[in-house]
Amino acid sequence: MAAAQEQEETHEHHLQQEINDDQHYGELLASYLGLSFTIFLGFLPKYSIPLLSALQTKNMALSFKLMQAEEQLKQLHWRRKEDSKANARVVEIFASHRHSWQQEEKRLLQQIDERNEEISYLRSKVEDFERLEAEMKANVQDLKREIGERDEMLNFMSRSNCEVERVVGSALATWG
Repeated sequence: MAAAQEQEETHEHHLQQEINDDQHYGELLASYLGLSFTIFLGFLPKYSIPLLSALQTKNMALSFKLMQAEEQLKQLHWRRKEDSKANARVVEIFASHRHSWQQEEKRLLQQIDERNEEISYLRSKVEDFERLEAEMKANVQDLKREIGERDEMLNFMSRSNCEVERVVGSALATWG
């Protein structure tokens, strides 16, 4: 148990030393960067100092433009998202309209088929009636012809009877 505790303490000591080393290296790096920048600024020509301020101003202007562009990009993404939602709703509406149109078209086609069947039935009835009408007209013509023949026969018989009566009447008168 003592060995485990000693090993744990050694491990903690190494961790603490690594943390201290990391902090020390971080401080050294910060010092190095600060010193390097100071030396860099020291070696800059005197006329470049105002340029540095101009560059900082330009940097601020570009940063502002970047922020504006990022905001516009966010708005554009938001608009595209809203547009896609609206487009999805429009597609859904058109799909439901299309479905109702297809149902209406199906119903109308069925009605057309029913009406076509009715038209065919009525045409056959008209043809039957026209055939019956032609037959009846032919029968009427036959009956008129028969009536005409009978009238002629009756006229002939009545003339014949008149002549027979006249002849019989004159014969009776002569006998009488």
